[in-house]
Amino acid sequence: MTRPGVLTGLATLVTASAVALLAAGAAGAWAAAAQTPQGPASGRDFSGVWMPSHWYHLLGGGDPGNVPRNTLFSFPLPKAVAEREALLTPWGWERRKAWTPESDPDARCLSPGAVRSYQSPYPIEFLATPGRMTILFEYQHLVRRIYMDGRGHPKDFDVAPMGHSIGRWDGDTLVVETVGLADTTLLNATGLPHSDQMRLTERIRKILDGNVLEIEFRVDDPVAYTKPWTATSYFKRDPAGQIIEYNCDLVVDYRKPAP
Repeated sequence: MTRPGVLTGLATLVTASAVALLAAGAAGAWAAAAQTPQGPASGRDFSGVWMPSHWYHLLGGGDPGNVPRNTLFSFPLPKAVAEREALLTPWGWERRKAWTPESDPDARCLSPGAVRSYQSPYPIEFLATPGRMTILFEYQHLVRRIYMDGRGHPKDFDVAPMGHSIGRWDGDTLVVETVGLADTTLLNATGLPHSDQMRLTERIRKILDGNVLEIEFRVDDPVAYTKPWTATSYFKRDPAGQIIEYNCDLVVDYRKPAP
């Protein structure tokens, strides 16, 4: 409902306030926006919906085209898992041996964390806004916020499944550094653990004419592994794809009851 009398009285005030706010914040907003140029021709334009490689290669979701297979994550090969297990510290081995499919957080609709959130057979979507890149996951309606405004990691950040992420551009590659990752999550579907001291680095870029998204993960966790290691996942652009509702309402606790 409009109120002509009120609008007439506020017109000047609103206009003046808007101009003042724009003048104060425009420079920062425009500078941040310039870090993420948009448009089909931009190598930094990750907008749209992307389907994981294993949706095509392993689940028969359609023609994989030229999208490569993942090197470790999502239905990993035994050799790839064994190579990472060989790097486990004694602490890491204890955590790995304690894992069972029944105790897996993913089996109880708990957050899979920053690494494993990419491993579901569901689409993801990137949203670029001034000073921030947001990743939407259809799986469990997960959200990751990557701050691109030059801030560092907070010193008093409480650990969380997604941690705290900051990003920067290296050419057309988005480099994301994440810390503060709760050790309640895992790195894959076979129980590879990590500690809350893990530092995760992702290098995200478009390849193969921009139709494939390559995400290289570097895991640096001296508590759980004797040296850093990497793995790569791939996603195929789906022009007709969209994020739809995901329900995980039926939570079943598969763990065996305590004696």
